[in-house]
Amino acid sequence: MIEIQRNVINRDFMLKKRTEINDLFVKGERISGNLLNVFVIQNKQETDAEIKIFISVPKKKIKKAHNRNLIKRRIKEAIRLNLREIKELCVENRIVLHLGFVYTKFTIEKFGSIQNDIIQYLNKIQSNLLLQKR
Repeated sequence: MIEIQRNVINRDFMLKKRTEINDLFVKGERISGNLLNVFVIQNKQETDAEIKIFISVPKKKIKKAHNRNLIKRRIKEAIRLNLREIKELCVENRIVLHLGFVYTKFTIEKFGSIQNDIIQYLNKIQSNLLLQKR
């Protein structure tokens, strides 16, 4: 029987440990952009591959909690829709990938602009993974 993979981001997909989040900011490679800063750590693993993400919307930038949650939902949805190729690359090469997304704007952006930004970041990350594969 063929198992259909669902494109889901659940709690297991999120980066939760404080030490891992701190490592992401200290040791991770930073990619700056218009709406977001992205932090990336990638490690070769001999066991299973995994991708974990961390999303942050600072209270200094967006004051109201419901607006911060709205932005987090938009970021999470854009990631969910565009992460398939990187997932496949990580599984093929047994790479553990931790991604941190930090929102940098003072205004609430539309989903389309957030998605375009995330697509650019994921393409950069994918090209880095392909270069390291060689």
